[in-house]
Amino acid sequence: MKFFYPLVSIGLLSYNRDKLIGTAINSLLDQSYPNIEIIISDDASSDSSAKIGKKYASKYSNIHFYQQKVNLGIPENSNVVLQKATGEFFMWASNDDTWHKDYIQILVQLLIKYSDASLAASNLILSKGKLTQSSHLHFSKYSSGVKLIKDYLRKPSLLVWGLFRTSLLRNAGGFHVDNRPVYGGSDHITVFNTLLQGGLATTQKKLFYKTDSGYALDRFEQIKHNLFSWELIMRIIRYLTYPLLFAYDLYYLISNTKTSTFSSVEKVRIMGWCVYWYVRVNVEIVFQTMIGIWYVIASFLKNQSTTLKPRQK
Repeated sequence: MKFFYPLVSIGLLSYNRDKLIGTAINSLLDQSYPNIEIIISDDASSDSSAKIGKKYASKYSNIHFYQQKVNLGIPENSNVVLQKATGEFFMWASNDDTWHKDYIQILVQLLIKYSDASLAASNLILSKGKLTQSSHLHFSKYSSGVKLIKDYLRKPSLLVWGLFRTSLLRNAGGFHVDNRPVYGGSDHITVFNTLLQGGLATTQKKLFYKTDSGYALDRFEQIKHNLFSWELIMRIIRYLTYPLLFAYDLYYLISNTKTSTFSSVEKVRIMGWCVYWYVRVNVEIVFQTMIGIWYVIASFLKNQSTTLKPRQK
């Protein structure tokens, strides 16, 4: 019996990663799953990323390239590629990540096996230079309903990079976009809305290699060594805006729960876990900020001590 391979659409978000985008595209082209389309949307890059994307599109018939005239930002650009998708399944891809060759094959099998699942995901490895960290999903092989929502809110994971059932992702509104002053959207709300639509299927295999483009793996190292840069300062400022962003998230978590198809009792339980999530992440922010302030003070005192140390004659 011949096996049917549903089309998988991959929305590759391109922006100023000309040194890495080729590796990301090659990793997707090397997938063992035979039926994919790659939709590249370059978000007005100032480097040669667009040129590289166009070159691949001219060479491979299953790669489609789109150039944005102005920078849309990640949330809006994410919806551009989703709108262009024609596959039964869909995944977002970053231009600096790579995937195990069986990533799509395994996740498609999960979505076929669990027909009520809205999303499938694997464990991942986060890396930055020589630093690596494994991230393990804390979900069962398949879960749904209030238990799934509770488990997700207790410990949100990077599920936004998993494989979605396209119809349910669109029903959930695609990538969540709103009027928050920073970033303009939320991958957290995107995943939450999707999980309100259906279950989650997972594999404990490490199939996704995520590049840490921020400071998740070495958050305090540059502060410790007083290696301040304009980029680091801007990230610190953005980090301090997180409580505001969490407030936006809480609003949409509650609002979208209210309009979901869950029963009244289930909605109350989910909203309780939404409040739990909100309190927990704000406590974590305060704790992490205090650690950062301590390292700044310690670095300052160390530098002062070195400056004031009398010179030997």
